[in-house]
Amino acid sequence: MLQKFIKLKTLIRIFFEVVLSSEGQREFRSKSLPSIEEENWALIEGMCIIVRIFAKATEVSSGEKFPMFVYAMPVLRKI
Repeated sequence: MLQKFIKLKTLIRIFFEVVLSSEGQREFRSKSLPSIEEENWALIEGMCIIVRIFAKATEVSSGEKFPMFVYAMPVLRKI
């Protein structure tokens, strides 16, 4: 889900530009929408990297009924 959010980064930025415009203010006058600063985008991208590591470890360890130690250790070391 976070990866899709990052892929839509440009469109999300355009949306916030529209919201901040005079036309957007008229349309969304009662809505208080937070903006996403560049540091927040960097945080989201960093979270994707961390989550990807855990997703890979889960995928490798759940591929077998009983994960083999040979496969588990290298994956667990990356965590």
